Amino acid sequence: MIGLSAPAAGQSWFEQLLDWREKHISERTFVLMLAFAVGFFCAVAAFTLHWIIAQIALLLTSSFNEKTANWLYLVYPVVGIYLTGLFVKYVVKDNISHGITRILYAISSKRSRLRGHNCWSSVLASAITIGFGSFVAVVIDFLLMSLVVFIILKLFNKARALTEKPAEEPEEAEEEAPTAEQLLAEILDELKKNSQAH
Repeated sequence: MIGLSAPAAGQSWFEQLLDWREKHISERTFVLMLAFAVGFFCAVAAFTLHWIIAQIALLLTSSFNEKTANWLYLVYPVVGIYLTGLFVKYVVKDNISHGITRILYAISSKRSRLRGHNCWSSVLASAITIGFGSFVAVVIDFLLMSLVVFIILKLFNKARALTEKPAEEPEEAEEEAPTAEQLLAEILDELKKNSQAH
């Protein structure tokens, strides 16, 4: 049975878990596990977002006559944006902006530390806004999610490249594999260069 013993003096459970991971799980396997987890939770968030939007739209439009125009279609987007503003101001109490920009900022400057609400606040705020009919958020979220998928694919390709060695090269002293943070920093630098070129 592989287990974690009591933490050493000055070492937290998290640090002990990281030490165990470094001893028992390779960097490539760890990156693949993280990519799978990110993909799974993105799918859960997408399903949740779609379900909440459908429920809000059904609640708001279930009594409408489909054959006639309804002036509430003009009012609902304004109400949705107002409710989202109240949600952010009084429930979240933090600037959520676009979730992806917060994640990229945390990766580049805060050692990937995010506040807990970043896991759910953007999904709920987007669901309220979109459910009430403001579809601009859908386009922006789609573009930002495409960026996340690009980053995940880039990480996957980097992890695969680390493990593939050309057959003709003699084995030399192995270089230390870059960490996931170093890979993300490299990807962010590449994205900055690409955006500055355009």
